[in-house]
Amino acid sequence: MDVIRENSTRPTLVLPEWLLNQLEYRARTEPWPDGVHVRYLTVAGATVDVRGTEDAASYKCWGCGDSTALYGGRRTKELAQGHAEKCRALPRPQATT
Repeated sequence: MDVIRENSTRPTLVLPEWLLNQLEYRARTEPWPDGVHVRYLTVAGATVDVRGTEDAASYKCWGCGDSTALYGGRRTKELAQGHAEKCRALPRPQATT
């Protein structure tokens, strides 16, 4: 199975169905960190967390590490959702001891 498929506009990431199911399950059941009030799932299964208020908010992608701050809440949500729709960085593995 191809991981990346070329089409007429841009490459498309294609993940196996079992992996998609696992990532979606994790996103639905994993507790959110304190202070996170909106969470988006990226196309590769990482999360983008939004923290703050309607006056000042920030987001952080737990795949690629991208982040932004000091926008109003609505604008931050738009930026975070847009980032999640395009980010192909895999989720960072959890450290085990």
